[in-house]
Amino acid sequence: MSAGPQIVRSVTLPKEPPLPANTLSANDRRALLAILLSVALGSLDTSIANTALPTIAGDLQVTPAASIWIINAYQMAIVATLLPFAATHIALLWSIEAGHVPSCLPYLSGCTSISRAARHGVANDLFQVVMLPVALLHAANWIVARRWLAAVHPA
Repeated sequence: MSAGPQIVRSVTLPKEPPLPANTLSANDRRALLAILLSVALGSLDTSIANTALPTIAGDLQVTPAASIWIINAYQMAIVATLLPFAATHIALLWSIEAGHVPSCLPYLSGCTSISRAARHGVANDLFQVVMLPVALLHAANWIVARRWLAAVHPA
């Protein structure tokens, strides 16, 4: 049985009109809102921890000088979390500039893997240089927390 010639029809979808210069798309506005909210919540969280520090110190029965380590450990954890994000995004920007990955928002459009950004050239070197100290910073954070807890409540 042979089938006759097949007719292929193409459908042209209407294109969205281009945005004027310096205008954010709806997805860009959502991404910007998410970033602004996360920064605001992070700042609020730090302010709450600083404000509650005397109460926390009283509950744990430590001196005010020792209670500062609560905030230090908290800030070390924040820095250890933010450095990989900063390194990844700087590597993405360098990879876009070098032409290794397309220029887009990978979180929204799925145009490229965010991990693909740090596989070439200077972006790869930057990523490795930042990530190795971050691993040490994570370890230092746990060591500081362990020592502080051991000093507060000896076994």
